[in-house]
Order: sequence, then structure tokens, then C-alpha cells
Amino acid sequence: MRLLLSFYFAVATFAASGQTLVLDTTSVDYGKIAIDADGVRYLGIRNTGSAPLLIESVRGGCSCSIADWPKEPILPNASAQIKILYDTKRLGRFTKGFVIRSNADNSNKYGEHLFHIKGEVSKTIDDEIIEEPKDEVKEETKDN
Repeated sequence: MRLLLSFYFAVATFAASGQTLVLDTTSVDYGKIAIDADGVRYLGIRNTGSAPLLIESVRGGCSCSIADWPKEPILPNASAQIKILYDTKRLGRFTKGFVIRSNADNSNKYGEHLFHIKGEVSKTIDDEIIEEPKDEVKEETKDN
């Protein structure tokens, strides 16, 4: 009986140890957005483990998408956000992948978690034409 209880305690301790990264979603959908619109979105993350979670890096697939992540440890049962910025000056549909490197026990074999962003940057939203800002030229009038 004592051996069985020791085994159960060891298994329960092992299962509850470590840090576990949980993403709110693996796909951040911008939908259809106007050219030069706010390209900032947030991805919620949680540490459901029993040890502090350290995010080492978050990298996008190209220079048009960047991320800012928490540099301080995420404590057990705590949440945080990854800030994502997409360059909305680029017209058209987009899908960009991101890689999160961390010390999470539930990462893939490379120590990574993957997510992506998608959407469409358009000059029209709901049939309304979005024009890029232009400098106004005022005409002078002469009195005769």
C-alpha cells in the first residue's frame, strides 16, 4: 500500500510540474481592413503549469509582421498578451506565420508553438472607397 501511494504521489507531482503554454487561439483573423488602418492585434496566452513560463522570442515570417512579447516570467495560472503588428500599407490578402519559442513543456520537438494571422487589406470597406490621404492645394482668388 505504501508503495502504491508513493507511486501515485510521484505521478501526480510529475504531471503537475513544469510550465505549460496555452494560446487563446492559433489564428488571429483581422478580417477585411482598410489600407493604413491600425494593424495591432493581441494574442492571449496562459501558463497552466506549476512553474514560471519564459517566452524567449516570437518571430514572424517577414518584416511586414512583428510581435512584442512579455519579457518577464509568466507565473503559474497567470495570463499575458503578445502584441502583433501587421503593416496595413500592403494591399491584398495575407496569411503570416509566427513562431513562439519558450521553455514550455508542451512545445513541439523544436521548443516552439505556432500561430498565424490572416486578413485582407483593401481600398474599399463595405463598398466605401478608402482613399489614401492627399495634400490639399488651395486655390487663390483674385479680386478685380
